[in-house]
Amino acid sequence: VLRKIINKFNKGFLTTRKDPFFS
Repeated sequence: VLRKIINKFNKGFLTTRKDPFFS
């Protein structure tokens, strides 16, 4: 589960630096 969150965070951060969590 934690890995999924980190993966999502990294993806969001790379895609949109404004909201990594909500992207």
